[in-house]
Amino acid sequence: TSMPKVLIVNGFDRVTGTNNTFDFIRQHGDAIHQSSYLFDSANNEAVISGKIILTDYSIVDWILGEEGTATSAFSEKEQSILKVFLKSGGRLFVSGSEIGYDLSEKGNVPDQLFYEKFLKAEYLTDAAAGKQGTYDATGVSGTFMDDISFSFDNGSNGTYDVDWPDGIKPVSNAETILKFDNVDYESSGGAGIAFLGGFDGSPISGGLVYLSVGFETIYPDEKREEVMARILEFLDGPIAAVGNEINTIPKKLNISSLYPNPFNKSISIEFQVFDHSTAAFLTITNIMGREIVKLSIQPLAAKIQKFNWNGLFSNGLEAPSGIYIAKLSQGDQLVTKKFTLLK
Repeated sequence: TSMPKVLIVNGFDRVTGTNNTFDFIRQHGDAIHQSSYLFDSANNEAVISGKIILTDYSIVDWILGEEGTATSAFSEKEQSILKVFLKSGGRLFVSGSEIGYDLSEKGNVPDQLFYEKFLKAEYLTDAAAGKQGTYDATGVSGTFMDDISFSFDNGSNGTYDVDWPDGIKPVSNAETILKFDNVDYESSGGAGIAFLGGFDGSPISGGLVYLSVGFETIYPDEKREEVMARILEFLDGPIAAVGNEINTIPKKLNISSLYPNPFNKSISIEFQVFDHSTAAFLTITNIMGREIVKLSIQPLAAKIQKFNWNGLFSNGLEAPSGIYIAKLSQGDQLVTKKFTLLK
């Protein structure tokens, strides 16, 4: 069976001043399942202890609900684990109404830097909506949340009252994807931001969607499922069709070398991406087309980039001897090269 692509992490531990039923994985899991993704779920303690490894998954959905200062949105240890995940090309969906309040307003300098560099956010206000009387948000046109609007729970819709949702704005290349209805965005901030690209100088492109309302509080169900479907589509990115071996104009993409080939421990793949306008992907598949490794590539001004593959599947198991294919893809462009693993 294939490994699930998505991991749901429940980091919502708070019990005072909220209605925490500890089962919000249900709303997240149902919506992910509706989008035909397999998922695993764990609590944040399993991630901290190392029982669960984030980099075994492409996408992590981290639930923070109303997690705030007393119970800490992201501890120092969680921050360091998430930094590694995002810098190595991981995709993070995080939602919670107190993340900015905790990390930016009440946090120390490392917390504030993590919020800015890895959650790509600037915190403006602690109750942009909610107790101000607004429990509705609308997607920003021209973004992947275009044309969608939904409500979030005021305490009478089965989860908890989102009475203090943070107002947030994006920093450095991130974009606002959701705004609160009837709230002045300029002074109070919005409800969601998104980013695709390298985190903190990493050449590997990761992804982020951050909502300042807990995803589980969105209603009705169909809207919640639609929001998740769009987030997963945004974070998962396009992938080249398997078996399409026609090499297109080499001006756009180039796999310049694979060495040593055959290899038995580690192979170095050198490649170039010349066009900066869209995301590019480096994928390794076996001869049957099974995806073993997939990285999104940050195009770097036609510089030669290098990826070393250690002959392991993403779950840490050794790949068997055989012929493998390196594929470099961008939009409808694709170049492929075969190589051999000999144990």
